[in-house]
Amino acid sequence: MSLTLTRALWRYRGFILGSVKREFQARYRNSLLGATWTVLQPLAMITVYT
Repeated sequence: MSLTLTRALWRYRGFILGSVKREFQARYRNSLLGATWTVLQPLAMITVYT
């Protein structure tokens, strides 16, 4: 079962990567900091609570 799943993921890797890329771009399209905010927000919270 694991080998079958691995082969299927490899076969559809282009589709999977394209879907992830489109989702990522759509999520951060109108954000001022974009994907950087994903990293900055947890760092800011750590700074506040330490």
